Amino acid sequence: MLAVRSGITDIPILIKWFAFGIYLPYLISFLICIYALRDENEALLLFFLASIVGINLSSDYMLFGQHQIVVNMAWPILFILLRRNVLTLMDGFLLWLLLIIYSRLYEAALIPALIYSVICFVRLYYYRSKEQKIIIIGALLLCFVVLAISSYFIVNTHDAANRDSFIQGLTSPLKNPEAVAAACFLVVYTIGLILKNRLIIVSAVSPLIIYALFRLFTDYSVSAGVSFASRTLSITLLPVLLVGAIIVWYYKRELDRTALLTFVAFIIVMLIGNFYNTNNWKGFRHEVKQLVKTHEGYIPIEETKLKDNPYRWSWNNTQLGLVWSAPHVKAIILNQKNLRYDPFNPREKLILKNYLQYNDFFISKKGSPNEVIQLTR
Repeated sequence: MLAVRSGITDIPILIKWFAFGIYLPYLISFLICIYALRDENEALLLFFLASIVGINLSSDYMLFGQHQIVVNMAWPILFILLRRNVLTLMDGFLLWLLLIIYSRLYEAALIPALIYSVICFVRLYYYRSKEQKIIIIGALLLCFVVLAISSYFIVNTHDAANRDSFIQGLTSPLKNPEAVAAACFLVVYTIGLILKNRLIIVSAVSPLIIYALFRLFTDYSVSAGVSFASRTLSITLLPVLLVGAIIVWYYKRELDRTALLTFVAFIIVMLIGNFYNTNNWKGFRHEVKQLVKTHEGYIPIEETKLKDNPYRWSWNNTQLGLVWSAPHVKAIILNQKNLRYDPFNPREKLILKNYLQYNDFFISKKGSPNEVIQLTR
């Protein structure tokens, strides 16, 4: 938004700014986690990294989705609350600020907020100085706010269809081999850490081996629908990881060479799998770019190979085609007919006219400038 407001109209540059905005929460979250774990058990940082590759990368069709931010924000809050030392004023300020922002994540924030509330009650029992009570009581009140907001929007959702699709999507990660492999690894690995059993820790690579073999000998890949539906991991797997981190923190488990190497193997396997999926997304983008470069006028998606492409989404093909046509638009891909949701009708309105140059064919078919939708809106 800052780039748009500053007057930048070059779409390739705006794409880079947009990408920076997507990845910035990861950097901010990581730095706060490092700060929160000062003089503490840094092995807990592995749970944060595990959630990124096990949850966010498994549902990276939309890197800017609400569930992605839930994962990024959950760990700094937890690590601050788990500090064995007394909380400083800076700790308290960060904790309150993070919880205020967290309250805007609605339904997905419910279970982590319950976990935070329990930790706050425990801290109130053990840390009785006035300053600590003020910090924790403030955090507890904010947790109650998060719980109230989350509960309200679970009952009074913005869109009942979205709630239904989210509930139905709870089983979708089972169709996502990355998510299944990550979940199995993390559960076994955490049990091994808690029991301080190297054999169990090493055995956690078993699902990774099965996953790798599955990838090598099948052509299955995660579709756009499965990837998007895997956002439900922020409700299922994330609380498990939070509880696992708390248990490891409680028993003061440290990482030895075996545990560290096993975890590194997990990260590498998950990243390789994600790169494989990324190539499929790039293949979809290549098809779209070829269409808009080699055709002219309107292109009904039903008349193209894109209609059966498992990596596309039903309603954003027009926008993607326009962005990837930049700066000159000579063809517009039409979304499939009879969609429940279609952002706009490109036969009636031209969007991004400050950012794209349309062929005269499209200009001559449009009405007044009042019909134009500006990006800044």
